[in-house]
Amino acid sequence: MKFLFFFLLLFATQIVSANTIDDLKTNADVARFVFAIAKKQNKIRKGDVIILPADSLFANNGCYQEAHKMNCKTWEKADFNNDGKTDLLVYVVWKDDNTSLLAVIDNGDDTFKPVYVIRKYLGLLPDFPLAKPMMINGTQMLLYRACSGGDPSFKKTKGAQATDTLIFKFGNFIEYNPKPSTAAITGVHVETTMCFGTCPVFKLDVAADGTTTYTATKYNPETGVFTGTIDQEKLTQILSLINYIDVQKLDNNYSVDWTDDQTIKLKVQFADGSVKEITDYGMQGTYGLRYLYQIFFGLRAGQTWYE
Repeated sequence: MKFLFFFLLLFATQIVSANTIDDLKTNADVARFVFAIAKKQNKIRKGDVIILPADSLFANNGCYQEAHKMNCKTWEKADFNNDGKTDLLVYVVWKDDNTSLLAVIDNGDDTFKPVYVIRKYLGLLPDFPLAKPMMINGTQMLLYRACSGGDPSFKKTKGAQATDTLIFKFGNFIEYNPKPSTAAITGVHVETTMCFGTCPVFKLDVAADGTTTYTATKYNPETGVFTGTIDQEKLTQILSLINYIDVQKLDNNYSVDWTDDQTIKLKVQFADGSVKEITDYGMQGTYGLRYLYQIFFGLRAGQTWYE
């Protein structure tokens, strides 16, 4: 079956009429703050957002000892985008008992960007996210570890890491890379497959100058073959992200352990004639890849296309 959870889902910036992050002192303060953000995107009611004490949160998920070793907390303040403003990392327990690991980035002027490190943790999944903000060489990072909760059947995504050091870059959390690639990229091809459901099926062929062919096959805003030019800011984000995560050094294949999910195929062409191809069943290969996929999915409705 296809599990209903999504990683690294980036929400649009929201305006929140609540205390600033610097003013948050208690679990109740944080719950009200998160509720003010979440209600902009979801139909929720007061009481749907719960901030548990740390001991209860981690013990309930079988991760108390690991969380204690990492000194994890229910919520912590940090400056993830290194702009001098205080951001928030918080475990949110929703009324349906699902848990999200949420970062709230302070944009200034009482505007905030919610970024889900883990969109929802379902009891069906054996791993629980443990995260700890930490400084490395003067830069704010996020140490992330998947806790199995004592479940011997725990299997991480093939090719992915159970422990990672993440950095907030290009608008989301991705694996920290001290030596990004600087390779010249001449083209990017993205292709998705069907799943057991309504997964969007489409192709994108992006040239280095941004000219793009978009083939929308099924479950997209429109159906047909379209052309357009990706705006320079978005194009720079895509190419820079591909080089930062250094796709040439990533695995060729990634796969989750469940069935009926979607596969995405990524092909990157370089100026030296080399080609990197990645096939990712379940689209969970790495944090950087997940965010890259998210950007490509967003292009379908986020750009101007012509028939």
